[in-house]
Amino acid sequence: MQLSPILIAILFGLGAMIGWGSADFFAKKATEKVGYAISMFYMQTFGLIPLALIIILSPTIQIERISPSILVQISVFALVYIIAYLFLYLVFEKGKLSIVSPIGSTWSALSVFISVFIFKEPLNSWILIWLFVIIAGILILSTDIQALRKDIKNIKNLKAGVVFALLEAIIMGIYFPVYNHFLESLSLNTFYLLFIFRIFTTIFAFIYVKIKKISITKIDKQTLMLLLLIGFLDIFAYTSLTFGLALTPYTSIVTVLSATFTIPTIIFAKIFLKEKITKEQLVGIALIVAGIVFLVG
Repeated sequence: MQLSPILIAILFGLGAMIGWGSADFFAKKATEKVGYAISMFYMQTFGLIPLALIIILSPTIQIERISPSILVQISVFALVYIIAYLFLYLVFEKGKLSIVSPIGSTWSALSVFISVFIFKEPLNSWILIWLFVIIAGILILSTDIQALRKDIKNIKNLKAGVVFALLEAIIMGIYFPVYNHFLESLSLNTFYLLFIFRIFTTIFAFIYVKIKKISITKIDKQTLMLLLLIGFLDIFAYTSLTFGLALTPYTSIVTVLSATFTIPTIIFAKIFLKEKITKEQLVGIALIVAGIVFLVG
């Protein structure tokens, strides 16, 4: 049975969602112990392992010569990705979560806008309706209504972290449509591309750690194993997203579904930390599930 391009896009988008949602849950514990900079470095480094194994063990993947111009473009995407990652952590460090989290989650809507109106993605009105239902679900999931009502009374809270949240949303919203356009121009094997990309993100993460004068050796074995798991989950998510973009014309479907990664995080928190799922979260999850179901239909 041959899968439709829409279903392929949905499956790869959900793969990215599961990978990033799981990584985010475990990353919270790691960052509490060693900080976001060290977590970022080891996550990028460990993500190289599965890619290297796939390239070495696969008889169909050949080491290809890459032109300097392509290497420069890959390095730029890697640098922008790391910058967006840093902005994300600055958002959580500098701002009130109830205010900056909804702002940061708007990147998926910007991604849809750019994909449709600039890159002319072939989406009909039915798909667009359900994509925006999913985006509404994402916004609800990322918004703590009670905390927002409390924090918004203090005007100073609106300034802290909002700039970083806006920058993160703009960068991520532009990043994936442009990244998809870049993939369309390549004949490079996807796993090989991702391996080169990950080398650059690791280098940039290492440079950042050195600039901040943070030691990467003072880390216990348990945290190191946790970061190994996070690195594997993160590269699984990015690989799933990349294949979804490369194999289908539905950039918006892949990116919007990947942005629903809050769902696995909430589910893991419920299972392992016994955290209560709020009514708002249930509404958000219901909207996302409904949107996915109608996209499949």
